[in-house]
Amino acid sequence: MPRPKNPRMGHLGQTLRLPASGDARARYRSVVRLTLATAVSLALLAVPQAAAGGTVACGSSPADNGTGYRPPSNRSSLPPATAGPAILHAPLASTPQLENAGPWRAEPIMISGARSYRDGEFVYQDFLYDDRALTYPDEPERYAGNAADLVEVRIKPLARSLGIRLTYNSMLDVDAVAATIALGDSNTALELPHGAGAVAPGEVFVTVHGCGGDIVRAADGETLAQRPTVVTDLRRRQIHVEVPYSAFDPRRKRNVRIAAAAGLWDTGTGRYLRPDPQRPAFFNVAFRTPGPWVKNTWMDESQNIALAAGDLSSLYATVDFTKLKVGTDDDLVDQPGGVPSSGPMNRILVSHFEPTQGRGNSAGGGITGDFRCDPPQCTPQFSGRLQPYTVYVPATPRPADGYGFVVNLHGADSNHNHFETGPPNPPLQTWRMFAEQGRPSIMVLPNARGMTYWYHGLAAADVFEVWADIAARYDLAPGYVVQTGSSMGGFGTYKLGVQFPDLYNGIFPNVGINTASLSVPPLVSPAGRGGDAWRMFANLRHVPVLATSGTTDPVVSIQNTSFSMETLDQLGYRYDYWWFGGVDAAGHAEYRHYVPDQFAALMARQGPVDRNPRRVTYVLNAAMHEPQYGIDADHAYWLSGLTLRDEASTFGTIDVVSHGFPTGDSAALGQEQSAGATKAGSLPYERVTRDWGPAPPAEPRNVLDVTATNLSAVTIDVDRARVTCDARVNVKTDGPLKVTLRGDRCNRTVNAEQ
Repeated sequence: MPRPKNPRMGHLGQTLRLPASGDARARYRSVVRLTLATAVSLALLAVPQAAAGGTVACGSSPADNGTGYRPPSNRSSLPPATAGPAILHAPLASTPQLENAGPWRAEPIMISGARSYRDGEFVYQDFLYDDRALTYPDEPERYAGNAADLVEVRIKPLARSLGIRLTYNSMLDVDAVAATIALGDSNTALELPHGAGAVAPGEVFVTVHGCGGDIVRAADGETLAQRPTVVTDLRRRQIHVEVPYSAFDPRRKRNVRIAAAAGLWDTGTGRYLRPDPQRPAFFNVAFRTPGPWVKNTWMDESQNIALAAGDLSSLYATVDFTKLKVGTDDDLVDQPGGVPSSGPMNRILVSHFEPTQGRGNSAGGGITGDFRCDPPQCTPQFSGRLQPYTVYVPATPRPADGYGFVVNLHGADSNHNHFETGPPNPPLQTWRMFAEQGRPSIMVLPNARGMTYWYHGLAAADVFEVWADIAARYDLAPGYVVQTGSSMGGFGTYKLGVQFPDLYNGIFPNVGINTASLSVPPLVSPAGRGGDAWRMFANLRHVPVLATSGTTDPVVSIQNTSFSMETLDQLGYRYDYWWFGGVDAAGHAEYRHYVPDQFAALMARQGPVDRNPRRVTYVLNAAMHEPQYGIDADHAYWLSGLTLRDEASTFGTIDVVSHGFPTGDSAALGQEQSAGATKAGSLPYERVTRDWGPAPPAEPRNVLDVTATNLSAVTIDVDRARVTCDARVNVKTDGPLKVTLRGDRCNRTVNAEQ
């Protein structure tokens, strides 16, 4: 039977279904499947009929022409389907926002701040959720807190007119948003029409709103007799505009200046709505380039400067219509504003989930945050189908077997562009270390749906959706993965590491909190016992921990980080903990760049991840098992189908030793302590570490030893555990436990009692 589903989460009626586990060898774990429900509004699905003038009814949707975004289908860079959560292995999602209709054919770039010539179109990809210049009116049912957020601007010469297409992140009301496109140049910046409160160079200003608009001669503000054709597509959140060549004809020009900005429209006055009369009406200005890459930016600094001055002259694109005429494809690779091939970039993810358009009803800020933000009562800050994330691609050549992969999680009150530098304070120092120190690696930093959601629910799903998106676009070596993060991201590093230990070579928390708060364990976090990752540290048996922190860190106490090390020490596990004396000269609590050699060793330690170890220990946490988001944390290595006997008790534990291997357990070596100063001499450190010795040889035997508490069921893949179906199963349990043995030729059940 399929697991329960959340009917609100899918797009246009899609639901996330997690089928029951099948054969252990073939694919014993759930994998996400998406289905399109039939109960979708006819007004949104019907192909509209042509109206007078060749346009379609306002808000209706022309037929898809079969081009646009097609999700990559490469899966070879992912870990095996038995490792990690179901959402990681789901086919990549699509969305009507990126479909093409009518004359439009080009694929979107999916990298914000980039522009390209594709299939006879000039395409510019804007940044997501950067419409922060003004505060939206408190009408979420109309504006979604996001109505003027541009996703894309396209330009294309048509037979009788200049084609322009605007795509928005959110669109609930076709009359809510307006945009002005400045075409051509002028000697001075001129006043934009309809009370926009800003100036820009241009020959004509084309303003579109709802399913209408006008063309104004920039020099004198006169409205021309020619009017644009405007088709607004509510389903795709797109506006198709045709500007007659009699009003503006760029076809024979090599360099044509074009600018665009979006704001809200007041249908009562026929003018732009100005939430703040002292500022221009625009929330979002197009044709920006990435940067500067500084902490917590939304890549909107140039936009904010222009809007503060009321002058948009600095933000524009120069379009070569001779390239468009002959259909030249040119990604302008590594040119300013072109499609980047390496370094940091903001990519766009198409998520499986859209609890609501635009911005949700949860603040998601502050160190406490919303631990359990479950729709519809709580929808996250960034709820839309399209989600931003950062990726850093190394300039060094890809290894023959693929890039390594570093998943970097941001801290509280931050976003996907969060990073902190350290002495000597070059830009992006830590990111560059992750990508270029040791094995060349792809680093990603997900937005996690908002600032402070502690990597539960949709925030956790976002991490793995980003992972799947990257794996489909780059050649990764699935066995070389390190999870890292700072502060709240350090908690996320522990949390995802203990939930899915068979994904990682190692984890690397920086000022990492072991509980979903700033409390010092064993105090229970505000998220309840389910927010205490340290209670699941036993799952890290095969995952070495490298950790950095500060002895006098202003936010995360040394007592908290020391407790993590002490817990691992009591378990006899491997760890390497560094405490630095204070913060660096720039005031940052970023210490990871001080241990580049240790990070490089962590990425390559023991070769690729061993997904079939001799012994598996797993603590099942019911509060962190969220199958409705594809976060099915009920399996690890060759164990699956873990089921709690009493869910009110939150936790269940299991330890299974397979004697089918020719080795025994590695012995923990003695704890080592040291102290010194960083290479630059700026910060003193204290270091405590423990490693393992070599595994001793052992005679393989067809025996499994199972020890369990508060579990009613477990499935063991006998082939991966190197035993046969008739293996002797020794069970110690505190209650009834069903042990299922499965393999290519095995399906056996052992029922054990206390």
